Amino acid sequence: MELIVATWNIAGAHPPRSSNYFDYEDEDIAYFAEELKKISPDVVCLQETHINKSRSVAKELGKGVGLELVSDMDCSPSHIDPEYRIGNAIISNTPAAKFENRLFPYPEFPMHFPDGRPAAHHDKGFQVAEFPFGNIINLQMMPIRFFGTPYDSEEGKRFALQMEQELVSHAESPLIICGDFNYKDAEVLYENLIKKFSLKSALPDKPTRPDGKKSDYIFYSPEYALIDSGIAEVKADHYLCWVKLKVEI
Repeated sequence: MELIVATWNIAGAHPPRSSNYFDYEDEDIAYFAEELKKISPDVVCLQETHINKSRSVAKELGKGVGLELVSDMDCSPSHIDPEYRIGNAIISNTPAAKFENRLFPYPEFPMHFPDGRPAAHHDKGFQVAEFPFGNIINLQMMPIRFFGTPYDSEEGKRFALQMEQELVSHAESPLIICGDFNYKDAEVLYENLIKKFSLKSALPDKPTRPDGKKSDYIFYSPEYALIDSGIAEVKADHYLCWVKLKVEI
């Protein structure tokens, strides 16, 4: 069988108004749904999706795409709209046999905005889903570079190792890992994870964000064969990334 998997940090389904941080237009679920429909995905891994007691943006987006099975993960208060919580979601056309949401460890070092203000506690996490075609992990890593400690620093590397250990302990082959790693060289930073599951990077070596940076990845284990992949340069602060795989299990 063939499988199309997408990953997208959607910023609560708010297109950016400018290149400035935290400057967004009003929510536009229809736009994000139309862009997803262009690639006809079987599974969509979302980061920074909104949820509250009365609404799930992921469920509304899934309905617009024609994928009715949605699993939300609530991580933190939204930095985009105070009426919502923010987190991850997996949307699919196939039910998962098992599903788990887990928060990453929180940094032990202090974090500050560029202007010196202390950063509020803001968790990130990952989802693990077991499907008939294999296992999918959907994640978003902490953007510690923005808060004064890059992953290239010794503290940053130690923190990355903590997150890597969490992923290794909850991952199983066949495996697809999608998400916003908030780092330009995820293959290097998470080398142990890559080696343990013999993962390959599916996406072209191009920026995944309009600011020219690369932080979004799709990795896959040897039970899958790469057919095609792409990075759609959409109106969002992260581009829509996708892969088409042949399932060989």
